[in-house]
Amino acid sequence: MRQAAPCSDSRTPPPTPPTNYNGYRLNPKARDQFLWKSPGEGKLRDYTLDKARPRPFPSLAELRQTTGQETHGVEVDYDVFQNLQPPDAAKPHAIYQTRDLNITLRPGGKAIDAGVRLPNVNDDFIGNAPDLGAYELGRPIPLYGPRPGK
Repeated sequence: MRQAAPCSDSRTPPPTPPTNYNGYRLNPKARDQFLWKSPGEGKLRDYTLDKARPRPFPSLAELRQTTGQETHGVEVDYDVFQNLQPPDAAKPHAIYQTRDLNITLRPGGKAIDAGVRLPNVNDDFIGNAPDLGAYELGRPIPLYGPRPGK
């Protein structure tokens, strides 16, 4: 039987800037929700890190307290969206088209005002801070890629 995967596995090569302002959906079947690997105390780089075992954390709070990462990270679930359903477990190979999904955030949810300003990306946010995710609640849905001709 396969072990459930953690919701986050941070094995990026050092030096690693702090990860922050991310939303994580926990895996209810996994004991260890986060895996963390970094150079030892006082080390800037560790070129043998790929051979080391990642340190498991059962919660975002424990990851935050031990590593100092994700001080503004939040645990989220499907309820942060207005109308997004989880994938159908009976159809593990189903393909979902993004155009068919409603990933608009729900007003008052954990993801509202939980992001950070990225200059020239989300300067027009509404509220105290940008929302997590691709869409800012209350703003038009952005159009990515080629634009239709006028």
